[in-house]
Amino acid sequence: MFYRVRISGTDNIPKNKPLIFAANHQNALMDALAILFGSSKPVYFLARADIFRNKTIARILTYLRLMPVYRPRDGVDISGKNSEVFSEVAQMLANNEAIGIMPEGAHTHFKHLQPLKKGICRMAFEAAELKDFELDTIIVPVGLDFSDYHKHGSRLLIMFGNPVKVADYYALYKETPNKAVAHLRDDLSKAIRALMIDVRDENEYSFIMGYAESEADRLLIKKNDAFRRFSFIKKEADKLNQLEKDNPEEFNRIKQEYYAGTVKPIDHKSIRKAKREKAFNRLTCFLLSIMFMVFNFPPVLLARYITGKLKDKQFVGSITYGIYLVAFPVWYLLLFITAALLWSAVAGLIIIMLAFKLADSYLPDSECR
Repeated sequence: MFYRVRISGTDNIPKNKPLIFAANHQNALMDALAILFGSSKPVYFLARADIFRNKTIARILTYLRLMPVYRPRDGVDISGKNSEVFSEVAQMLANNEAIGIMPEGAHTHFKHLQPLKKGICRMAFEAAELKDFELDTIIVPVGLDFSDYHKHGSRLLIMFGNPVKVADYYALYKETPNKAVAHLRDDLSKAIRALMIDVRDENEYSFIMGYAESEADRLLIKKNDAFRRFSFIKKEADKLNQLEKDNPEEFNRIKQEYYAGTVKPIDHKSIRKAKREKAFNRLTCFLLSIMFMVFNFPPVLLARYITGKLKDKQFVGSITYGIYLVAFPVWYLLLFITAALLWSAVAGLIIIMLAFKLADSYLPDSECR
């Protein structure tokens, strides 16, 4: 209900092997949930240790299979604490368990791969060392693409890439550990970047994404083909990334034309038709939004009230999801009890089925489907 999910590359996930899923990080907890949704087996996630400071939250996170990784800023004996974690990870990998980690170390608010931290590589090698390099650990790169981070009903693509065998780097690690870590990190960075839209220059983000998306809308016949649209946008963004580097003058020319509205204009007849369709869709969405809010307003208002106070807006989707997970079932139960007391149990079932159908077909801030 929250995201419209499409998954590809599940054939790239080896069976009966110790696995590390490594994904780009843009949408807080939702990124971890996306990997869980796409994986066929349970995944234990490594997260920064500072979110475990509250004992109650730490218990919840541990129950949800999250494990802390310590950083210099956490003010503890990093080597000692992380050795305990890595030892536990090594045992999990030896038991063919799956570990998930966001190797960028922090999420970002736009589609860009930040430099990967060395932690994921060191963890893989140290786990191998603890098992005398007998672990055949596989790192599966994961690309996550959200059409919108916060809007309900937006599209989420989960793409599993070609697996990276850590054992291929064991020989180099035994000779020069730092070189092996650097090589594995670089190769993993390339593997993740191949599965995501990566705009290199944050200052040109609006132009590059705007141009790539407008070209996709203009040229693609089947606009509802999520993977094809993603591939087209990625290809255009990659071209502009390279063009900005190799030929800044041509890059600026295209940018000026784009903002001037002279990039391959659509004919006026198509524009008028698009306006009529947009007006009709807006009216439909407006009517559906009224019906939705009549039956579902308490969970929505509660989520908006709480997320409105967040400083880091990348947590909006995660917090909203968590609130909905609890608030909607409670609200539907209250609806059923009220209707059953006023009319009958059958009436209560009809009302909650209607409310659920409206939530499944339309959620505020999303496009009508």
